[in-house]
Amino acid sequence: MKPVVLAVVALIFYSFNSVIIETKLSKLPPIANMLALHLIIFFFCLPVLFYTLKEYPSSVPWPKLNQWLFLFLFSAFAVCAGMSAFGAYHNGGSLIMITTISALTPLTASFIKYALGHGHPSLTQIIGGLLAILAVVLVVKGGN
Repeated sequence: MKPVVLAVVALIFYSFNSVIIETKLSKLPPIANMLALHLIIFFFCLPVLFYTLKEYPSSVPWPKLNQWLFLFLFSAFAVCAGMSAFGAYHNGGSLIMITTISALTPLTASFIKYALGHGHPSLTQIIGGLLAILAVVLVVKGGN
């Protein structure tokens, strides 16, 4: 149950972020939004890091060598995703269109996972994915 609750909390915060981007930040260039965002996140994380290291100095495991590579890739993907999201709003994308397209994230992630050799999608997943794509197309077309 805890993963579901945390995922719903993340969904709510991401939804607030989407509204803020569309209503308050979409006129700024995407690079300005990204730089400011990551600088602010860095300063939010510093007190948490210092507190954690002070209270639990021996129980904070740091990534191992190969995990740093994946963190680098994750960071590069996150920057590309953020620039694309800010760019979508900056270029006139609507909240409904962008968040509806973002609803395909689980489907896209599943296909990437399968493409990298981690199993195969079932027929149910394939049909569900096609229906999800159709739903997104209908919402996006209907909003224009």
